[in-house]
Amino acid sequence: MFYIKDQYAKLWSVDLSGTYPKGRISTSEKDREGKYDNTKTSNWFVTFFGDAKVMAEDLEGTERIKILKGKVTNISKKQPDNTYKTWLNVIIFDFEVVGGGSPKPKQEESVQDEEEFPF
Repeated sequence: MFYIKDQYAKLWSVDLSGTYPKGRISTSEKDREGKYDNTKTSNWFVTFFGDAKVMAEDLEGTERIKILKGKVTNISKKQPDNTYKTWLNVIIFDFEVVGGGSPKPKQEESVQDEEEFPF
């Protein structure tokens, strides 16, 4: 397993229909001058767990995020024909939105002054 810390990513979509939110992100590498090289872009399917599970409910699927805590695992299981099937899992535990998207409007509580009551 590899741990992820302070990695920037572009979120392309988010699916909130299951038990845990799932998303599709892309990451790219920097060249020697420190500029992002988009020819070295990787696409990942991710699952949001822990604190990120609740935070993912406010995502639109168009944001740039900074993954604060996550991990990549590769699980393999032996099949009946003596071959191995592998599953790559990218899990995000904590992140912050650093750009893109539009914040969802918060519901304001309706507070009325006593003078506004009809009785």
